[in-house]
Amino acid sequence: MNNLAYILSEQGDLLGARRLYEEIVAVKRRIWGPEHPDTLSSINNLANTLGEQGDLVGARRLHEETLAVRSRILGPEHPDTLNSMNDLASRLGDLGNLVGARKLHEETLAGRRKVLGPEHPDTLTSMNNLAHVLSEQGDLLHARRLHEQTLAVRRRVLGPEHPETLDSMSNLASMLEEHGDLTGAQRLHEETLAVDRRVLGTEHPRTLIEMNNLANVLLEEGDLVGARRLHEETLAVRRRVLGPEHPDTLSSINNLANTLGEQGDLVGARRLHEETLAVRRRVLGPEHPDTLSSMSNLAGTLGQQGDLVGARRLYEETLAVLRQLLEPEDPDILNLMTNVAENLREQGELARARELFEETLPVLRKLLGPEHTSTLRCQANLAETLRQQGELARARELNDQVLSVRRRLLGPEHTDTSTTAWNLFRTLHDMDDREAADATLQRDLIWLLDRNPATLSAYHRKIREMLASLPNGYLPPEKRRSLWKRMFG
Repeated sequence: MNNLAYILSEQGDLLGARRLYEEIVAVKRRIWGPEHPDTLSSINNLANTLGEQGDLVGARRLHEETLAVRSRILGPEHPDTLNSMNDLASRLGDLGNLVGARKLHEETLAGRRKVLGPEHPDTLTSMNNLAHVLSEQGDLLHARRLHEQTLAVRRRVLGPEHPETLDSMSNLASMLEEHGDLTGAQRLHEETLAVDRRVLGTEHPRTLIEMNNLANVLLEEGDLVGARRLHEETLAVRRRVLGPEHPDTLSSINNLANTLGEQGDLVGARRLHEETLAVRRRVLGPEHPDTLSSMSNLAGTLGQQGDLVGARRLYEETLAVLRQLLEPEDPDILNLMTNVAENLREQGELARARELFEETLPVLRKLLGPEHTSTLRCQANLAETLRQQGELARARELNDQVLSVRRRLLGPEHTDTSTTAWNLFRTLHDMDDREAADATLQRDLIWLLDRNPATLSAYHRKIREMLASLPNGYLPPEKRRSLWKRMFG
């Protein structure tokens, strides 16, 4: 029965897996008692399934129950006790308690190093899990160092083609992406994918995950055509191999929808987001993290289409559910607060938007650091709100800070960098600082004229359209006046 429950879980039938695990736990409790090792193992499996279903509170409760019994009966350093500590730490992270998760992961790692040794697979798993929490907290340098250490040991101990080595390569690639090293991230994802395809085959779930990861990096780099092609390829295989309602298939639909949105196909993006949300609500439930993610993504697309009221309703509905499930300073809640504030600004409610941005930004700086993606997004939005309110000096200061960091971390041609440059340009225009505005245009935006529009994001194409009539690398006064007239009327 355990094997069948595991298979159901792997196939995406979480409800069936949960029912079977609940039946197994009930039988083992009755026959062997609530503290038998096999009973505790089954309770742990049930907890993991609850977590995958999005019942994070229920999963946490079972993990705490298992940990308490194992600590008392087996001792705090028994491998099973350490496994329970690891699982509980991961669940705390899912619930947004990053401080508690980090503390427990550090404790687990210390225990595993002492009991199992520094190169044991479980010890390396703890290093990987701790690195993930550090990344969530914005400590990217420490997280990257841990991922590099883990990868080096796994390559030496397990070999370069072991699945756990490939996991470390993929994790480090994602870490490079967060650092803004998109070229390094792409190279490492491509290297990992090549090994996955050769060793595991083109349709293995691990291979498909890496295809998805590479497609996301291509999207970040602005290679929209390459990203779309890879997402469509991944989705086709997942539909055929895993089925149309498997969680991984739904993730592929969601990612393809995001890519369509970046390409400017908002109708196609909305259709796919609505399709994904409907299935996730039915299969995973209304409070599952993936369901809430779909609600937020659909809200973003509605906002881009101009349905600001519908977008706001979805954002606020999502935020209300998250506040019931997560800690108040969870990054997911803070990011959604930024979305809500942005929506308020777009509806002209500048005072309320500013209040929400100013409430969120200090918390993001404290939790994630001043250069984290979420922090920079909130700061950039606050700057644009201040510009619209006429507080130009402070808007310029905030935009200058964001642009400097984004240039350094993401590169001069990243969409987020261009967005900030455009906002700074508008601010300088409003300040009538024509020389500084022209310098920003030349340094940060004029490159768009040399690019094929088909390879650009929808936002880049919009800026390019405004620049298309200008000669490369030079803005004569008459052209500058003509450009500004077209931009601002």
